[in-house]
Amino acid sequence: MHGRGDWAVRFPKEGNVVFGLIAAGSCYLDFPSLEPRCMRAGDFLLMNAPPSWVPRNGAGVAPVDFELMQDEPSASVFSFGRGHGDDLTRIIGGYFAFDPVSPTRPSLRYRRPCTLTCGATGL
Repeated sequence: MHGRGDWAVRFPKEGNVVFGLIAAGSCYLDFPSLEPRCMRAGDFLLMNAPPSWVPRNGAGVAPVDFELMQDEPSASVFSFGRGHGDDLTRIIGGYFAFDPVSPTRPSLRYRRPCTLTCGATGL
């Protein structure tokens, strides 16, 4: 996702694990009933089943609904806002979807312990 100038994007409530890396620039993250959080290049975001949330740059900007942007299934980069120069914010993100846990199928796999031997000293 690329944002330039003033922009805001509303992501819907999600039942999966959502992740995002601020690869360039900075933005604020708005969550219901929480203070906005500033995110800068290099910050990583990991949320389990988040409520609706809004990354943004600029106050008073009406958020674009991300679900409406997904009408183009071949799009791999979504761009928002207007601007130029050094005001680019780039976010790389996605989500993990897991199969529901079945009571007849364990969700963890246990293996017997192993011993590692490193080098000639057996450490």
